[in-house]
Amino acid sequence: MNLQLGSNKKELTFKYRLVLAVGCCLALVSMAAEVQLFVSYAISLPDKVFAGITALALVVCQFIFVGLAVDMLRQKHFFLSAVLALVTAVLFIISVSGTAAFFESRFASIHQASRAQSDVYQLQLKLIEDLTQQEEIYKSNALALKKVDKVTRAGLQLDRSVQVSNKRSEALLKLESIEGAPTNAGSALVALMGEYRWLVWYVLAGLVDVCALLCFSVLAVSKQALQTVQKQNTQTQNTKKQHKQTCSVQTKQTGKTELSEKIKQDIIGGVFGDSPGVRRGMEAFN
Repeated sequence: MNLQLGSNKKELTFKYRLVLAVGCCLALVSMAAEVQLFVSYAISLPDKVFAGITALALVVCQFIFVGLAVDMLRQKHFFLSAVLALVTAVLFIISVSGTAAFFESRFASIHQASRAQSDVYQLQLKLIEDLTQQEEIYKSNALALKKVDKVTRAGLQLDRSVQVSNKRSEALLKLESIEGAPTNAGSALVALMGEYRWLVWYVLAGLVDVCALLCFSVLAVSKQALQTVQKQNTQTQNTKKQHKQTCSVQTKQTGKTELSEKIKQDIIGGVFGDSPGVRRGMEAFN
């Protein structure tokens, strides 16, 4: 029975440690995302340090407050528990938004790199460069013809420059509309979602923060339950100890009573003679 209880205790300890490790990992991901979000709005180095510390503290408060809210609710401090829950909800929304923005920024970087490496994008970029050079040449020709009073020919060169400029604008719009081919499973999933990819980001970000909050909530509840079980075990052990002590005292008292009765019978029976002495009795019964 003791071995089984010890085994169960070890399993519970391992589970609690595993839950704590998972919660800390997810909390670190949320912290990193929110720090990047806050730092992106800063310009100078001191501003970035200040923004990073603020973001880090807010995320830590989010995960601390959920445990405190559970404790306050258990202690029947309902108002304080409600305030902590409300602040946690606000911090949760900010944290989820930061994590979603982190996913979007990473996707945008990968998508831009993939698009820039495609052949269609490179060809369109070369076309834009050629059109830009043609536009400059026509403008230069128009300026040179205007200096020698060839106004009509200069006007024709300007017209051609305008036409090339319009083609260049169309090429730029087409360049922006070029999509890169999916290079991994994540890009393929986002390509299927299209403009609704933000839904994917918010679902992933929500899972990060919700799972972390659940881990710390479970730890907060389990800690109180573990303390209650330990208190009950201590009370049970104390009760058993007192019972053993009582039984031991009763046994000793019973033994002394039997010994006294034996000495009395020996004295009456004349075992120690007509004048029994204390020393003879002590030596006989040790």
